Amino acid sequence: MGKNCFDCGNKIGFAVVKTSGKDLKKGGILMEFNDEIVDKMDEKDVLCGECSSNHAFRNALVIYNWHKKNDSAKDFESFRNHKYLQNLVNEAERLIAEQHNEPKQQDVPVESTEIISKFGINKTVKTNSSFMSVADLNHLLVTKHDQIKSQWDKNGIVQFKDEGLAILQRKWGSQVQFIIACSQVTKEGYRLMAIDEGKEGSSGGFSGGVNAYFYFQKMDFVR
Repeated sequence: MGKNCFDCGNKIGFAVVKTSGKDLKKGGILMEFNDEIVDKMDEKDVLCGECSSNHAFRNALVIYNWHKKNDSAKDFESFRNHKYLQNLVNEAERLIAEQHNEPKQQDVPVESTEIISKFGINKTVKTNSSFMSVADLNHLLVTKHDQIKSQWDKNGIVQFKDEGLAILQRKWGSQVQFIIACSQVTKEGYRLMAIDEGKEGSSGGFSGGVNAYFYFQKMDFVR
């Protein structure tokens, strides 16, 4: 006869995946964390697959950090990319990103920097004087990589767009689409900040940047 899940109470068949209280307690001791449900379980109690996944999700950050600290780089990457652990990994990296994006202090002083654009126009840009350390920035690169990559469209007019940045590509033969995109991001408060001319090319006696990149920044982020 199968057992009932300690958490949800549903019957668990013999052939159904389940996790024992003994194994869950071992994991908590190894990774040095407590879980309210597991603390109440005896070693012979069990969780069904769904409740076991919920347990891992509740403790995603601790589990993620333990693997990052104790696994080799190759093993940690395998952990991050495991198809059955994506919810756990995504939740942990979301929490890490939130922690690193929290303002560390109020009324941070700003400093003004005068720059001269490539068009010869003087602009005064206020930059936040607080900054990330190299370690924090490198950590952000890791945690944000997959999120940004999932939004990146290397074959599209709109290469990337979030609340602060938009990158458009002037693709050959797609001038009208490019104009539409420029018009829209401008209406939304983005302003052109830089142009990467891309590869040199020539056609019909004309030469110049082919598939140039245009970098727009939301004015809310330029003080």
